Amino acid sequence: MSRAFLGLLILAALIVPEWGPYSFDQQDIAQALATPSMKHWFGTDALGRDLFTRIFYGARISLWIGFMSATLAFILGSCLGMLGAYFGKLVDSLLMKAIDIIAIFPSTLMAILFSLVFGRGVFGILLALTLTTLTAPTRLSRALSLQIKQQEFIQAAWAMGATPWRILLRHLIPNIRQALLSAWILQVSTNMMAEGFLSFLGLGVQSPACSWGTLAHEGVSFLQSYPHLIVFPSLVLLTTSLALQNLEPS
Repeated sequence: MSRAFLGLLILAALIVPEWGPYSFDQQDIAQALATPSMKHWFGTDALGRDLFTRIFYGARISLWIGFMSATLAFILGSCLGMLGAYFGKLVDSLLMKAIDIIAIFPSTLMAILFSLVFGRGVFGILLALTLTTLTAPTRLSRALSLQIKQQEFIQAAWAMGATPWRILLRHLIPNIRQALLSAWILQVSTNMMAEGFLSFLGLGVQSPACSWGTLAHEGVSFLQSYPHLIVFPSLVLLTTSLALQNLEPS
């Protein structure tokens, strides 16, 4: 069910903004703040832009930031964790001290700080979320690598003269890949929600571009009179996050 939902969501994100009756930035002031109808399924915003189209355009940015930031954090963090566990001693000590220092600071405040430093927009949030979620995959990959490192088949590979890189690529990575993949899927959901939070605070992409958090930010001003402006993007964000959390890696 989760895979079917995510597949349909990605397909709609690719099709609706390009082939739908409205473009994501098309304005119609005469239809401003229209409630949901057959003409505008999710209603329109304060500038008369079709909310249905903008939600699926926003899916491109929200999903892309969630997937890319989690992927970059896990690639870099997994490599650091494996190298620290494999070479040990000084390398591992310095690495974990650096990770502990980063982990001291609240991730939300760090994400806000980085997004202000790197600038508001897709690139700034991508870097901010990548850097603030680096600690979890580093620690996970280090812990898993330390366990695998003590196994007999690793010792046998050493005895047979296998090079360090061969052991890493042929023995270590395949044995921790499944656990890392499961953690990565959860991190995608977490990062997507974090992007929504940052965009809701006004630190996200700028209009006319939008993400689900940006749409919720725009709709909060009309919460009492036109609740559909915040309900629909928030509902889609929550449903997608739950679908990701229930997704089982193959």
